[in-house]
Amino acid sequence: MSQIIAGIISLLIGSVWFFVSYTLDANNFGGDIGVGPVFFPRLLAMAMILLSIIHIIRTLVGKKNAEFKLKMNPLSVYMMIGCFAYLILMNFIGYVITTFLYVLVTIYLLSRRKSLIDVTSAMLVALCLYGVFHLLLHVPLPEGLLI
Repeated sequence: MSQIIAGIISLLIGSVWFFVSYTLDANNFGGDIGVGPVFFPRLLAMAMILLSIIHIIRTLVGKKNAEFKLKMNPLSVYMMIGCFAYLILMNFIGYVITTFLYVLVTIYLLSRRKSLIDVTSAMLVALCLYGVFHLLLHVPLPEGLLI
C-alpha cells in the first residue's frame, strides 16, 4: 500500500511540476523547431509522470502482501530539511549567501573533520557558481542582502 501512495505522490509532484512549467518564460532560442527554456522542466515532469504511472501499475500487478518498513537515517532527514530551507531562504537572503550556508552545512554534516577548509570550500563553491551562472551565462539569480 505504501508503494502505491509513493507512486501517487510522485505522480502529483510530476503533474504540479508540469503545470508550473507553463509559468516559465517560453522564449524560443532556435526558431520554430528550437528548444526553449521550458523544454527541460517539461521533459523531466513528463518522465516523472510516466515513471510514476509505471511504478503504480507494477505495484498493483506485483506482490499483494508485501510489507513496507520505513527506515530513515537522521542525516537524510537533515539533508531534506536543508534543501527545503535552501529553496525558501534563497528568495529572502539571496543566492550567494544561501548557497554558501547550504554548502557549509552540507559539508559539516557529511565530513568527519571540521576545519577552516570547510568554510573556504563552501565560499569557493558559492562564488564559482555565482560567477558561472550570473557573470558568464547571465542567468538572473535571486538577490538578497548582499548579492
